[in-house]
Amino acid sequence: MDTKRVSLEYKFRRDGLRFMCNDEHEINCPDNFAIRKFLWEDYFHDSRIMNLEIEKSNNKVILTLESNTDLNDDFEKLKLNNKEFWEYVSVNIAEYTYDLVFIGVKHVQIERSIESNDYIEGRFKNTALVNRLKQNSKEKLYHFRIKVTDGFIDIIFSDFSIRRMKGKVSYEILDSSPQHVEKSFNQLEMVKSAKQGDDFERYEAMKGLYETGYVDLLNIARCNMILTDDFEESCLYACFLIGLLGNQDDLSNLLTVYHQLDLLYKRPQYLKKRAILDAIEKVQDRDKER
Repeated sequence: MDTKRVSLEYKFRRDGLRFMCNDEHEINCPDNFAIRKFLWEDYFHDSRIMNLEIEKSNNKVILTLESNTDLNDDFEKLKLNNKEFWEYVSVNIAEYTYDLVFIGVKHVQIERSIESNDYIEGRFKNTALVNRLKQNSKEKLYHFRIKVTDGFIDIIFSDFSIRRMKGKVSYEILDSSPQHVEKSFNQLEMVKSAKQGDDFERYEAMKGLYETGYVDLLNIARCNMILTDDFEESCLYACFLIGLLGNQDDLSNLLTVYHQLDLLYKRPQYLKKRAILDAIEKVQDRDKER
């Protein structure tokens, strides 16, 4: 256990709702208490991945995590100094260790760097792949994508449970009632921002236009499919919209963005490239249905 880590590292951090390929859930929350608290509500945000085991014979994936939330709560509660706290954790590590058990697994994909070892966030996706698999399954299937430090883990599964190495698992959800935020939309202003704003302004504007059903959103998305250092987030969200609204004519531009990611960055962009492939697969499947 590294006692040099300061307590601030274990503050439960939220950077705001930014897209970055894994922004929001794309389906309604499944009717499962464990899923609701631990996956949907991002209980394990910023937690350390200790192990990932794939049981092919049982169609299970077991992801073992050291809970950042529990560490943060106990640091505040125990009132120990940093050295004392980590000594306590090293002796009682089982209390902070959870197994996330994905059951009835139909698909697993892991794309991450060797040094990437943190569970950043998880989101339920509505991908072309999960919809294909649903056609041949009597069970409900869910596609859960975990963003790790430098990559992702994709798991398509039918059921979920959780166990704690020591102590009972609490399913209580505090402040579970979603806060209703009134949004004010001015489509003319949003169209202007989507065309002339900075990176985040374009992203926010396109998101607002999508939520309000703007009829010419496809053309705006196409105009924003230009990947540069200054326009990354808006470009990636535009690709997401193309996956929902585009057609075969958009595939070449999606592939261009896909390959530009390798040129723009020195490190592999696993999650971003997977998001582009999601869009391509949605366009392809939609075209087959016509």
